[in-house]
Amino acid sequence: LQQRSIWPPIRGREEWCLLRIVPSGTGKPTICVGLLINRLRALPGGLYIRVPKFGVGLDQHMSAVALIALAELANRWKRVVRVRLELTQIEQASDLDALGKRAAELGYRIASPQEYEHTLLTPIPASVENGARQFSRAVLKNVRKSANAGHVVKPVVDPRFSVRMRELYRETMDRTGADVADVDMTAILRSARHYPENFRVSGLFQHGLVEPETLMAFRWCGVSGRLAYDLLAASTRIDEGGGAIPMMPAIMLDIFS
Repeated sequence: LQQRSIWPPIRGREEWCLLRIVPSGTGKPTICVGLLINRLRALPGGLYIRVPKFGVGLDQHMSAVALIALAELANRWKRVVRVRLELTQIEQASDLDALGKRAAELGYRIASPQEYEHTLLTPIPASVENGARQFSRAVLKNVRKSANAGHVVKPVVDPRFSVRMRELYRETMDRTGADVADVDMTAILRSARHYPENFRVSGLFQHGLVEPETLMAFRWCGVSGRLAYDLLAASTRIDEGGGAIPMMPAIMLDIFS
């Protein structure tokens, strides 16, 4: 998909790489496996390797060889905390059973399959008045409190907001003591501008003034197929003299609507 070209600069804590495997004495061609390497926030220096589409183009023998190579990679690379394989396009039950048995022998834990047979459509209210049954009283109270204070939530697509979004993201990460990832806010805004059916950025602006300096919180959500993406940041809660005002409830209502 065309919109995937903007993902690398957005997902700054992740790195794609290609693992090339050349089995000796098998006569098979080189096996290539795409790896998504994540740097862990909770464990600085730790790595989490994910193979999003394991099995594409691999027969039973090549899949087994790739399993062994990935296990050896994890054992030799001491920074790797976990390796996750997400199987796809393995149509024969016998191939899946054989792959599962071999994976268990190598120390992999077999997770429950993620198969979706039904899609549930839930109506989302477009206003606070229509959301009494869908949202908790606390959420609705905070949305009204934000509106009564004169704050507004608007879609954000203009590149001039990227610097302020970066400031809010850094402030949010600093509050939790987390490392600040190299996230390209300009790319995030470009995604919302060029692919509004897949991505959206909503921001809360103080006192109804839609300017970079009045942006107090934002959330970016993206959906592509069965994958969902999310990034949010906020300043410390706004205190208007009548108590703190949580900002995310109003933003989430805007995204849902």
